[in-house]
Amino acid sequence: MGHDVKPPGGVPWVETATGDEGEAPLSAMAWPAGSDASDWLRPVRDRIMLDVVDPVALADRAAQALHPAVGLSFTGVAVRQGSGLFAMHGVAGGRNETVLRQIRLSSGQGVGGKVVALRRPFLVTDYVTDPVITPHFRDLAVMESLGGMAAVPVIADGEVSAIIYAATRDASHPGDVGITRLQQAACGLADVFTAAVRHRDAVDRQAAAERLRIAEELHDTVGQLLFTIGVSARRLRVEADGLPDVEDLSAAIQDQAGRATALLRQALGRLTPRAPEESLPVAARLSVEEWVRAGGVAAHLVVVGEPRTVTADGAGALLAVIREGLCNVAKHAAATRVIVTLAYSPRTVEVAVQDDGRGLPARFTLRAVGDSARPDGFGLPSLQRRVQQLGGRLVVRADPQGGTTLRAVLHQPAPPPRT
Repeated sequence: MGHDVKPPGGVPWVETATGDEGEAPLSAMAWPAGSDASDWLRPVRDRIMLDVVDPVALADRAAQALHPAVGLSFTGVAVRQGSGLFAMHGVAGGRNETVLRQIRLSSGQGVGGKVVALRRPFLVTDYVTDPVITPHFRDLAVMESLGGMAAVPVIADGEVSAIIYAATRDASHPGDVGITRLQQAACGLADVFTAAVRHRDAVDRQAAAERLRIAEELHDTVGQLLFTIGVSARRLRVEADGLPDVEDLSAAIQDQAGRATALLRQALGRLTPRAPEESLPVAARLSVEEWVRAGGVAAHLVVVGEPRTVTADGAGALLAVIREGLCNVAKHAAATRVIVTLAYSPRTVEVAVQDDGRGLPARFTLRAVGDSARPDGFGLPSLQRRVQQLGGRLVVRADPQGGTTLRAVLHQPAPPPRT
Protein backbone atom coordinates (compact mmCIF):
# COMPACT_ATOMS: atom_id res chain seq x y z
CA MET A 1 0.00 0.00 0.00
CA GLY A 2 1.54 3.35 -0.95
CA HIS A 3 0.85 7.05 -1.33
CA ASP A 4 0.76 9.18 -4.46
CA VAL A 5 1.83 12.36 -2.65
CA LYS A 6 5.61 12.83 -2.65
CA PRO A 7 6.86 16.10 -1.15
CA PRO A 8 10.14 17.40 -2.59
CA GLY A 9 12.11 16.98 0.60
CA GLY A 10 12.19 14.84 3.71
CA VAL A 11 9.59 16.00 6.21
CA PRO A 12 8.75 14.89 9.74
CA TRP A 13 5.55 12.91 10.09
CA VAL A 14 2.97 15.38 11.39
CA GLU A 15 -0.75 15.41 11.77
CA THR A 16 -1.90 18.09 9.30
CA ALA A 17 -5.15 19.99 9.25
CA THR A 18 -7.22 19.91 6.08
CA GLY A 19 -6.77 23.03 3.94
CA ASP A 20 -9.44 25.30 2.46
CA GLU A 21 -9.92 22.99 -0.52
CA GLY A 22 -10.11 19.86 1.59
CA GLU A 23 -6.55 18.77 0.88
CA ALA A 24 -3.78 17.92 3.31
CA PRO A 25 -0.52 18.49 1.40
CA LEU A 26 1.57 16.62 3.97
CA SER A 27 -0.86 13.74 4.45
CA ALA A 28 1.71 11.36 3.02
CA MET A 29 3.88 12.14 6.00
CA ALA A 30 1.22 11.52 8.63
CA TRP A 31 1.11 8.28 10.56
CA PRO A 32 -1.83 6.17 9.42
CA ALA A 33 -4.38 5.34 12.05
CA GLY A 34 -2.74 2.79 14.32
CA SER A 35 -4.21 -0.62 14.90
CA ASP A 36 -3.79 -2.96 17.81
CA ALA A 37 -0.16 -4.05 17.63
CA SER A 38 -0.45 -6.91 20.11
CA ASP A 39 -1.07 -9.60 17.48
CA TRP A 40 2.16 -9.07 15.55
CA LEU A 41 4.39 -7.32 18.11
CA ARG A 42 4.07 -9.82 20.96
CA PRO A 43 5.98 -12.60 19.15
CA VAL A 44 8.62 -10.05 18.15
CA ARG A 45 9.12 -9.15 21.82
CA ASP A 46 9.31 -12.82 22.73
CA ARG A 47 12.06 -13.37 20.17
CA ILE A 48 14.33 -10.55 21.33
CA MET A 49 13.80 -10.43 25.10
CA LEU A 50 16.50 -12.98 25.92
CA ASP A 51 19.31 -10.57 25.00
CA VAL A 52 17.84 -7.56 26.77
CA VAL A 53 21.12 -6.79 28.59
CA ASP A 54 23.19 -6.71 25.38
CA PRO A 55 22.36 -3.72 23.12
CA VAL A 56 24.36 -5.15 20.20
CA ALA A 57 22.62 -8.54 20.25
CA LEU A 58 19.27 -6.85 20.94
CA ALA A 59 19.58 -4.59 17.89
CA ASP A 60 20.55 -7.50 15.66
CA ARG A 61 17.74 -9.70 16.91
CA ALA A 62 15.19 -6.87 16.67
CA ALA A 63 16.12 -6.15 13.05
CA GLN A 64 15.77 -9.83 12.12
CA ALA A 65 12.43 -10.16 13.92
CA LEU A 66 10.94 -6.90 12.62
CA HIS A 67 12.04 -7.33 9.01
CA PRO A 68 9.34 -9.79 7.86
CA ALA A 69 6.69 -8.01 9.93
CA VAL A 70 7.40 -4.56 8.43
CA GLY A 71 7.58 -6.07 4.96
CA LEU A 72 10.05 -3.69 3.25
CA SER A 73 13.35 -4.35 1.52
CA PHE A 74 15.61 -3.24 4.36
CA THR A 75 15.29 -2.99 8.14
CA GLY A 76 17.90 -1.48 10.44
CA VAL A 77 18.25 -0.79 14.14
CA ALA A 78 20.78 1.64 15.61
CA VAL A 79 21.30 1.90 19.37
CA ARG A 80 22.75 4.74 21.39
CA GLN A 81 26.31 4.41 22.62
CA GLY A 82 27.76 6.06 25.69
CA SER A 83 29.57 8.60 23.52
CA GLY A 84 26.27 9.98 22.20
CA LEU A 85 26.71 8.27 18.84
CA PHE A 86 24.25 5.76 17.43
CA ALA A 87 25.63 2.48 16.07
CA MET A 88 23.86 0.42 13.39
CA HIS A 89 24.15 -2.97 15.05
CA GLY A 90 20.95 -4.44 13.61
CA VAL A 91 20.66 -5.10 9.87
CA ALA A 92 18.20 -7.27 7.93
CA GLY A 93 17.86 -7.33 4.16
CA GLY A 94 21.15 -5.51 3.60
CA ARG A 95 23.36 -6.40 0.66
CA ASN A 96 26.53 -5.15 2.38
CA GLU A 97 25.83 -5.98 6.02
CA THR A 98 29.45 -5.77 7.15
CA VAL A 99 29.69 -2.18 5.91
CA LEU A 100 26.25 -1.23 7.22
CA ARG A 101 27.12 -2.47 10.71
CA GLN A 102 30.04 -0.03 10.78
CA ILE A 103 27.75 3.00 10.51
CA ARG A 104 28.08 5.46 13.38
CA LEU A 105 25.94 8.58 13.31
CA SER A 106 25.26 11.58 15.50
CA SER A 107 22.47 14.14 15.68
CA GLY A 108 21.68 15.64 12.29
CA GLN A 109 23.47 13.07 10.13
CA GLY A 110 21.34 11.25 7.57
CA VAL A 111 17.77 10.21 8.24
CA GLY A 112 18.64 8.71 11.61
CA GLY A 113 20.42 11.84 12.77
CA LYS A 114 17.41 13.86 11.65
CA VAL A 115 15.22 11.67 13.83
CA VAL A 116 17.52 12.22 16.82
CA ALA A 117 17.56 15.98 16.28
CA LEU A 118 13.79 16.27 15.82
CA ARG A 119 12.91 13.49 18.30
CA ARG A 120 10.13 12.29 16.00
CA PRO A 121 9.67 10.10 12.91
CA PHE A 122 11.06 11.17 9.56
CA LEU A 123 10.48 10.04 5.99
CA VAL A 124 12.16 10.59 2.63
CA THR A 125 10.78 9.25 -0.63
CA ASP A 126 14.21 9.15 -2.32
CA TYR A 127 17.16 8.98 0.04
CA VAL A 128 19.84 9.66 -2.59
CA THR A 129 18.34 12.81 -4.13
CA ASP A 130 16.51 14.34 -1.18
CA PRO A 131 18.03 17.80 -0.48
CA VAL A 132 17.11 17.79 3.19
CA ILE A 133 19.30 14.81 4.11
CA THR A 134 23.00 15.31 4.77
CA PRO A 135 25.33 13.46 2.38
CA HIS A 136 27.11 11.39 5.05
CA PHE A 137 25.63 8.04 3.99
CA ARG A 138 24.52 8.63 0.40
CA ASP A 139 27.27 6.43 -1.04
CA LEU A 140 25.97 3.57 1.10
CA ALA A 141 22.41 4.29 -0.03
CA VAL A 142 23.57 4.09 -3.65
CA MET A 143 25.45 0.86 -2.91
CA GLU A 144 22.30 -0.60 -1.35
CA SER A 145 19.98 0.84 -4.07
CA LEU A 146 17.78 2.34 -1.36
CA GLY A 147 14.80 4.50 -2.35
CA GLY A 148 12.25 5.63 0.19
CA MET A 149 13.28 5.41 3.85
CA ALA A 150 11.36 5.83 7.09
CA ALA A 151 12.90 6.08 10.54
CA VAL A 152 11.40 6.37 14.02
CA PRO A 153 12.99 7.16 17.38
CA VAL A 154 12.64 4.78 20.30
CA ILE A 155 12.07 7.13 23.23
CA ALA A 156 11.68 6.41 26.94
CA ASP A 157 11.95 8.89 29.82
CA GLY A 158 12.68 11.66 27.34
CA GLU A 159 15.76 10.01 25.83
CA VAL A 160 16.25 8.48 22.39
CA SER A 161 17.72 5.04 23.02
CA ALA A 162 17.45 3.61 19.50
CA ILE A 163 16.39 4.29 15.91
CA ILE A 164 14.40 1.84 13.79
CA TYR A 165 14.69 2.13 10.00
CA ALA A 166 12.85 0.62 7.07
CA ALA A 167 13.48 1.28 3.39
CA THR A 168 12.43 0.27 -0.12
CA ARG A 169 14.69 -0.45 -3.08
CA ASP A 170 12.57 1.34 -5.65
CA ALA A 171 10.64 4.56 -6.02
CA SER A 172 7.68 3.32 -4.00
CA HIS A 173 6.57 4.85 -0.73
CA PRO A 174 7.19 2.67 2.39
CA GLY A 175 3.42 2.37 2.74
CA ASP A 176 0.85 2.64 5.50
CA VAL A 177 1.35 -0.84 6.93
CA GLY A 178 5.11 -0.55 7.08
CA ILE A 179 5.29 2.85 8.73
CA THR A 180 2.45 2.03 11.11
CA ARG A 181 4.36 -1.01 12.30
CA LEU A 182 7.53 1.04 12.71
CA GLN A 183 5.70 3.37 15.07
CA GLN A 184 4.12 0.48 16.94
CA ALA A 185 7.51 -1.19 17.28
CA ALA A 186 9.10 2.02 18.58
CA CYS A 187 6.42 2.28 21.25
CA GLY A 188 6.10 -1.42 22.05
CA LEU A 189 9.84 -2.08 22.34
CA ALA A 190 10.87 1.14 24.10
CA ASP A 191 11.18 -0.56 27.49
CA VAL A 192 13.37 -3.34 26.06
CA PHE A 193 15.80 -0.99 24.30
CA THR A 194 15.91 1.39 27.24
CA ALA A 195 16.74 -1.43 29.66
CA ALA A 196 19.57 -2.60 27.41
CA VAL A 197 21.06 0.88 26.94
CA ARG A 198 20.77 1.65 30.65
CA HIS A 199 22.51 -1.59 31.51
CA ARG A 200 25.36 -0.74 29.16
CA ASP A 201 25.52 2.80 30.58
CA ALA A 202 25.64 1.33 34.10
CA VAL A 203 28.58 -0.87 33.11
CA ASP A 204 30.32 2.19 31.66
CA ARG A 205 29.69 4.14 34.86
CA GLN A 206 31.03 1.24 36.89
CA ALA A 207 34.17 1.24 34.76
CA ALA A 208 34.54 5.00 35.22
CA ALA A 209 34.14 4.62 38.98
CA GLU A 210 36.80 1.91 38.97
CA ARG A 211 39.17 4.20 37.08
CA LEU A 212 38.54 6.94 39.63
CA ARG A 213 39.22 4.49 42.45
CA ILE A 214 42.49 3.46 40.83
CA ALA A 215 43.48 7.10 40.37
CA GLU A 216 42.84 7.76 44.05
CA GLU A 217 44.79 4.62 44.93
CA LEU A 218 47.69 5.82 42.81
CA HIS A 219 47.64 9.13 44.61
CA ASP A 220 47.65 7.49 48.03
CA THR A 221 50.24 4.79 47.30
CA VAL A 222 52.51 5.60 44.38
CA GLY A 223 52.29 9.31 45.07
CA GLN A 224 53.35 8.84 48.68
CA LEU A 225 56.18 6.50 47.71
CA LEU A 226 57.49 8.96 45.14
CA PHE A 227 57.38 11.74 47.73
CA THR A 228 59.37 9.59 50.15
CA ILE A 229 61.86 8.72 47.42
CA GLY A 230 62.30 12.40 46.65
CA VAL A 231 62.93 13.28 50.30
CA SER A 232 65.43 10.44 50.69
CA ALA A 233 67.28 11.33 47.50
CA ARG A 234 67.48 14.97 48.54
CA ARG A 235 68.85 14.00 51.93
CA LEU A 236 71.36 11.68 50.30
CA ARG A 237 72.60 14.42 47.96
CA VAL A 238 72.91 17.11 50.62
CA GLU A 239 74.20 15.11 53.57
CA ALA A 240 75.93 12.12 52.01
CA ASP A 241 79.34 12.95 53.44
CA GLY A 242 78.09 13.07 57.00
CA LEU A 243 75.72 10.11 56.97
CA PRO A 244 76.92 6.81 58.43
CA ASP A 245 74.05 4.82 56.80
CA VAL A 246 74.42 5.81 53.14
CA GLU A 247 74.20 2.21 51.96
CA ASP A 248 71.00 1.59 53.93
CA LEU A 249 69.45 4.81 52.62
CA SER A 250 70.39 3.96 49.03
CA ALA A 251 68.89 0.49 49.44
CA ALA A 252 65.68 2.00 50.82
CA ILE A 253 65.41 4.36 47.84
CA GLN A 254 65.91 1.47 45.44
CA ASP A 255 63.26 -0.62 47.21
CA GLN A 256 60.75 2.24 47.27
CA ALA A 257 61.35 2.98 43.58
CA GLY A 258 60.77 -0.68 42.73
CA ARG A 259 57.52 -0.79 44.70
CA ALA A 260 56.32 2.42 43.04
CA THR A 261 57.14 1.07 39.59
CA ALA A 262 55.29 -2.20 40.26
CA LEU A 263 52.21 -0.39 41.56
CA LEU A 264 52.23 1.97 38.62
CA ARG A 265 52.49 -0.83 36.07
CA GLN A 266 49.67 -2.73 37.76
CA ALA A 267 47.40 0.32 37.77
CA LEU A 268 48.20 1.27 34.18
CA GLY A 269 47.47 -2.28 33.08
CA ARG A 270 44.03 -2.07 34.64
CA LEU A 271 43.40 1.38 33.16
CA THR A 272 44.50 0.58 29.61
CA PRO A 273 41.44 0.61 27.33
CA ARG A 274 40.66 -2.76 25.78
CA ALA A 275 38.54 -3.53 22.78
CA PRO A 276 35.69 -6.00 23.44
CA GLU A 277 37.48 -8.70 21.48
CA GLU A 278 40.54 -8.34 23.74
CA SER A 279 38.62 -8.62 27.00
CA LEU A 280 36.36 -11.61 26.33
CA PRO A 281 37.13 -13.25 29.71
CA VAL A 282 36.23 -10.01 31.52
CA ALA A 283 32.97 -9.61 29.63
CA ALA A 284 32.10 -13.27 30.21
CA ARG A 285 32.78 -12.91 33.93
CA LEU A 286 30.57 -9.81 34.13
CA SER A 287 27.74 -11.69 32.38
CA VAL A 288 28.01 -14.62 34.78
CA GLU A 289 28.20 -12.42 37.87
CA GLU A 290 25.21 -10.35 36.77
CA TRP A 291 23.19 -13.50 36.13
CA VAL A 292 24.04 -14.85 39.58
CA ARG A 293 22.95 -11.59 41.22
CA ALA A 294 19.66 -11.65 39.30
CA GLY A 295 18.78 -15.31 39.78
CA GLY A 296 20.59 -16.53 42.86
CA VAL A 297 21.72 -19.83 41.27
CA ALA A 298 25.39 -20.68 41.77
CA ALA A 299 27.41 -20.19 38.58
CA HIS A 300 31.13 -20.23 37.93
CA LEU A 301 33.33 -19.19 35.05
CA VAL A 302 36.33 -21.36 34.17
CA VAL A 303 38.93 -20.05 31.69
CA VAL A 304 41.08 -22.74 30.10
CA GLY A 305 44.18 -21.96 28.05
CA GLU A 306 45.93 -18.66 27.43
CA PRO A 307 43.46 -15.84 26.61
CA ARG A 308 44.20 -13.96 23.39
CA THR A 309 42.62 -11.54 20.96
CA VAL A 310 39.42 -12.73 19.28
CA THR A 311 37.72 -10.93 16.40
CA ALA A 312 34.93 -8.54 17.39
CA ASP A 313 32.29 -10.67 15.60
CA GLY A 314 33.63 -13.81 17.24
CA ALA A 315 33.66 -12.28 20.71
CA GLY A 316 30.12 -10.97 20.24
CA ALA A 317 28.84 -14.36 19.14
CA LEU A 318 30.51 -16.21 22.03
CA LEU A 319 29.14 -13.73 24.58
CA ALA A 320 25.69 -14.13 23.04
CA VAL A 321 25.97 -17.91 23.47
CA ILE A 322 26.87 -17.46 27.15
CA ARG A 323 23.95 -15.12 27.76
CA GLU A 324 21.48 -17.23 25.82
CA GLY A 325 22.60 -20.33 27.69
CA LEU A 326 22.24 -18.65 31.07
CA CYS A 327 18.82 -17.26 30.15
CA ASN A 328 17.63 -20.70 29.07
CA VAL A 329 18.88 -22.18 32.33
CA ALA A 330 16.91 -19.59 34.28
CA LYS A 331 13.76 -20.17 32.24
CA HIS A 332 13.73 -23.95 31.79
CA ALA A 333 16.34 -25.91 33.71
CA ALA A 334 15.49 -25.60 37.44
CA ALA A 335 19.23 -26.02 37.97
CA THR A 336 21.19 -25.64 41.20
CA ARG A 337 24.61 -25.14 39.60
CA VAL A 338 25.98 -23.80 36.32
CA ILE A 339 29.51 -23.99 34.93
CA VAL A 340 30.51 -21.63 32.12
CA THR A 341 33.75 -22.61 30.38
CA LEU A 342 35.77 -20.36 28.09
CA ALA A 343 38.49 -22.44 26.45
CA TYR A 344 41.34 -21.31 24.21
CA SER A 345 43.27 -23.72 22.00
CA PRO A 346 45.81 -22.92 19.27
CA ARG A 347 43.12 -23.03 16.58
CA THR A 348 39.77 -22.47 18.31
CA VAL A 349 37.94 -20.55 21.00
CA GLU A 350 35.07 -22.35 22.67
CA VAL A 351 32.37 -21.59 25.22
CA ALA A 352 30.17 -24.08 27.03
CA VAL A 353 27.28 -23.52 29.44
CA GLN A 354 26.58 -26.65 31.51
CA ASP A 355 23.82 -27.03 34.10
CA ASP A 356 22.61 -29.80 36.39
CA GLY A 357 18.93 -29.19 35.69
CA ARG A 358 16.10 -31.23 34.27
CA GLY A 359 17.63 -31.65 30.80
CA LEU A 360 16.17 -31.18 27.33
CA PRO A 361 12.53 -31.73 26.42
CA ALA A 362 11.62 -34.98 24.74
CA ARG A 363 12.29 -35.00 20.97
CA PHE A 364 14.15 -31.71 21.16
CA THR A 365 15.64 -30.74 17.79
CA LEU A 366 17.68 -27.66 17.03
CA ARG A 367 16.45 -26.55 13.62
CA ALA A 368 17.77 -23.70 11.52
CA VAL A 369 15.81 -20.44 11.49
CA GLY A 370 14.85 -20.94 7.85
CA ASP A 371 13.41 -24.43 8.30
CA SER A 372 9.79 -24.77 7.25
CA ALA A 373 8.99 -26.53 10.50
CA ARG A 374 8.64 -24.23 13.47
CA PRO A 375 11.97 -24.12 15.36
CA ASP A 376 12.06 -24.99 19.04
CA GLY A 377 12.56 -21.40 20.15
CA PHE A 378 13.97 -18.49 18.16
CA GLY A 379 17.03 -17.81 20.30
CA LEU A 380 19.03 -20.99 19.74
CA PRO A 381 18.37 -21.26 15.97
CA SER A 382 19.33 -17.61 15.58
CA LEU A 383 22.54 -18.22 17.53
CA GLN A 384 23.24 -21.32 15.44
CA ARG A 385 23.03 -19.28 12.26
CA ARG A 386 25.24 -16.55 13.73
CA VAL A 387 27.91 -19.04 14.76
CA GLN A 388 27.73 -20.91 11.44
CA GLN A 389 28.15 -17.65 9.53
CA LEU A 390 31.47 -17.28 11.35
CA GLY A 391 32.52 -20.77 10.31
CA GLY A 392 31.82 -22.37 13.69
CA ARG A 393 29.34 -24.82 15.13
CA LEU A 394 26.75 -24.77 17.90
CA VAL A 395 25.42 -27.88 19.62
CA VAL A 396 22.95 -28.55 22.41
CA ARG A 397 22.93 -31.92 24.11
CA ALA A 398 21.59 -33.62 27.19
CA ASP A 399 24.31 -34.75 29.59
CA PRO A 400 24.34 -38.42 30.65
CA GLN A 401 24.41 -37.46 34.33
CA GLY A 402 21.51 -35.03 33.89
CA GLY A 403 21.40 -31.43 32.80
CA THR A 404 22.17 -29.75 29.50
CA THR A 405 25.26 -28.43 27.73
CA LEU A 406 25.21 -25.61 25.18
CA ARG A 407 28.53 -25.41 23.33
CA ALA A 408 29.84 -23.13 20.59
CA VAL A 409 33.21 -23.52 18.86
CA LEU A 410 34.77 -20.88 16.60
CA HIS A 411 37.92 -21.29 14.55
CA GLN A 412 40.05 -18.39 15.77
CA PRO A 413 43.69 -19.35 15.21
CA ALA A 414 46.33 -17.83 17.46
CA PRO A 415 48.46 -15.18 15.73
CA PRO A 416 51.95 -16.31 14.66
CA PRO A 417 54.72 -15.57 17.15
CA ARG A 418 56.60 -12.35 16.63
CA THR A 419 60.09 -12.66 15.27
